[in-house]
Amino acid sequence: MKRTLFEPEHDLFRATFRAFVEREIAPFHAEWERTGVVPCDLWQAAGR
Repeated sequence: MKRTLFEPEHDLFRATFRAFVEREIAPFHAEWERTGVVPCDLWQAAGR
């Protein structure tokens, strides 16, 4: 069943965000949990 709630832009945003998380967050998440620090660079990258 095809969802009609979202426009194609929503799917593009979801794919872009998923790629960002896989590239910029997932590889470092365990370290950030251990140290309790998320680098400021991440927030700047997310804003871009």
